[in-house]
Amino acid sequence: MVKYYHRLRHTLKPMQPVMLKVKILPLSEEHIETNATSDVEGHILALSEEHIETTATSDVEGQVLPSSAAQIETTATSAVEGHILALSEAHIETTAISDVEGQKLPSSAAQIETTATIDVEGHIMALSEAHIETTASSDVEGQILPSSAAQIETTASSDVEGQVLPSSEAQIETTATSDDEGQLLALSEEHIETTASSDVEDQILPSSAAQIETTATSDVEGHILAFSEAHIETTAASDVEGQKLPSSAAQIETTATSDVDGQILPSSVARIETTATSDVEGHILAFSEAHIEITAASDVEGQILPSSGARIETTATSDVEGQVLSSSAAQIETTATSDVEGQILSSSAAQIETNATSDVEGHIMALSEEHIEANATSDVEGHIMALSE
Repeated sequence: MVKYYHRLRHTLKPMQPVMLKVKILPLSEEHIETNATSDVEGHILALSEEHIETTATSDVEGQVLPSSAAQIETTATSAVEGHILALSEAHIETTAISDVEGQKLPSSAAQIETTATIDVEGHIMALSEAHIETTASSDVEGQILPSSAAQIETTASSDVEGQVLPSSEAQIETTATSDDEGQLLALSEEHIETTASSDVEDQILPSSAAQIETTATSDVEGHILAFSEAHIETTAASDVEGQKLPSSAAQIETTATSDVDGQILPSSVARIETTATSDVEGHILAFSEAHIEITAASDVEGQILPSSGARIETTATSDVEGQVLSSSAAQIETTATSDVEGQILSSSAAQIETNATSDVEGHIMALSEEHIEANATSDVEGHIMALSE
């Protein structure tokens, strides 16, 4: 940097000032208790303004309302424009995912107790008409019938037209998701105990073939294998093609999310105890080689080092190249997110106790210089001020 400064100074006219702009709030103003993710420009509001108790993910523009207006208790993900109404108007207790425009009704009209997902236009009818106790997902038009017609006890997801049968016709005990035309099978034919999400074609096998205990999300074509073949105990989300191996090959105990091609290794090779997210190609190493105890998310290439080299105790997210150092060099105790180049210093230099998120260049100072106890999110240039300061 000094060489660059002198070289730049000699190329300029005399008395012409040189400005190097780095905008990072000092940690006296930005005490990060848990997790904060910056946007494309690396802007994080001063946490004196925005006290985030758990986790907040900003959008492409990095807009998150300050906590004086938006006290976020758990997690809020903004849309492409990052618009979320001030939570003084809409107090969200658990989680709310906004749509492309980020429009959500204020809590005076829509007191959301748990989770509500809005559609592309962000329309959810005032919950004074339709009090939803747990979760409601709207369709492309955001139409949900008022509770006078459709008393929804737990969760109801509407289709593209927002059609949900009234409770007089369709007493929904827990959750039912309709398709393009809003068709739901009579629950005499298909008793859904917990949650079932249909696809564009509304393909869900009847309960005689598909007794769904918890949650199953189909893909664009709505293909889910008969649950006589694939008994899913908790949750499984299919990919664009909705391909999932039958349970004889892949007994999924908790949650497995497939990639664009829906490739998940059979449980004989890949016994997934908790959660594993595959990449665009759906590559996850055989778990005989890489036993993941909690959660591991692969990158675009799906590269995760085998557990003989990299025993991941909690969670590790790889970068675009999927580089995570072997645990012999980098024993990651909790969570480490790499950058576009996947650079994380070896634990001999950088023993990461909790969480550290690198920037686009993947620069994290050696923790001998910068001991990070909890979480620190760097900006686009990866600058984090020394915590001694």
